[in-house]
Amino acid sequence: MKPNIILCLASSLLVTSAAHAANTADDIFDLDNLRVKITAQLPYVEIHHHGEPVLLMRHQDPGNTIAPRFVPTSRDCPPFCVQPMSVDPDVQTIGELELIDYLQRADAGEDVLIIDSRTPDWTADGTIPGSMNIPWTRLDLAHADNA
Repeated sequence: MKPNIILCLASSLLVTSAAHAANTADDIFDLDNLRVKITAQLPYVEIHHHGEPVLLMRHQDPGNTIAPRFVPTSRDCPPFCVQPMSVDPDVQTIGELELIDYLQRADAGEDVLIIDSRTPDWTADGTIPGSMNIPWTRLDLAHADNA
């Protein structure tokens, strides 16, 4: 049976400053009284990354702002043009809750592979817990090595 493969592009909100993965050993959050939850019924998700438990949760400071590099809203097009929601008819576009579901299913041992396709300069700031990093440059035939 083929594994379900979920390709997480850089636009996934789970990789922005709006969500964080916290080490469960840090014990710095009152998990029963989180102010900023994922949904009204889902305050956080515990999954494993490299064998260690991590908490996937939203940033708990309601006054938090986005990183300065994401602040500009009007930039020259090209290269900063509006892109389609779906990159290809054969690629399933999912939202944050669907990604969290796939992360939980993979963590429970289901045959699911989550790929974070961002390049190393992006993943230096953080990665999607439970994902495998394969940079888009290795997935794009125009950039692939001919070796």
